[in-house]
Amino acid sequence: MYEYPIDSFKPKYTKTKKIEANPQILRQNKILTVEGILPITEEFKIIKTHLLKQCREKNIKTLLITSPSKEEGKSFVALNLAIVFACELDQTVLLVDADLKKSSIPKMLGIEVNKGLADYLLYNTPLEELLIWTGIEKLVFLPAGRSLLNSAELLGSSKSRKLIEEMRNRYEDRFIIFDSPPLLSVADAVVLSDLVDGIVLVVEAEKTKREDLNLALEFLKGKNVLGIVLNKVRESTNYAKYYNLYKG
Repeated sequence: MYEYPIDSFKPKYTKTKKIEANPQILRQNKILTVEGILPITEEFKIIKTHLLKQCREKNIKTLLITSPSKEEGKSFVALNLAIVFACELDQTVLLVDADLKKSSIPKMLGIEVNKGLADYLLYNTPLEELLIWTGIEKLVFLPAGRSLLNSAELLGSSKSRKLIEEMRNRYEDRFIIFDSPPLLSVADAVVLSDLVDGIVLVVEAEKTKREDLNLALEFLKGKNVLGIVLNKVRESTNYAKYYNLYKG
């Protein structure tokens, strides 16, 4: 498993249900809690270091991970970033699956969930019944739940805004990472971009079209875009590269 500092703070989740992630599925999906993928681990630690510097300088606690188009690796990046952020001393992480169109994080973890964020927004299901601890230290997961047609409207609702604000302010040591649908497919990511402190854009090496990237950045014009992660890089020891857009 991913090695945590000996003196790191490890909270006890007494009110959060535990559903263990499947080690074999994690290994297949190159998730960082599995031994034997040190090059990927180091690459995500480098990305984390760049992001943490900006987050601490600008008091950023909520981070949106999105991509221009589908299947560019945004959920892969969001999950692995959540894990490496959780390895910080005195730092906990809440990973929110806000992809209410096509959720993929439960599949990447090898778990089955029926309810999530959609149930909170639609039916007032208490968060205590929805939050999951997958066995990854200091990381709590809020699934998306059911797929919704009117997801953008729900994510932009006053209830959603209040929830995100409460998530941000409830715990001083908590960092919240949101995985959202692609920017050019539906309006969800644009809606969420107004509700978070910072945004990271994921693009796929040798696949993402330059015009799609430019259009995605145009959609996010005026928003706090921290940088771009170039995913699926063809190098023997790297899988993802980070490009900093922060200007100071």
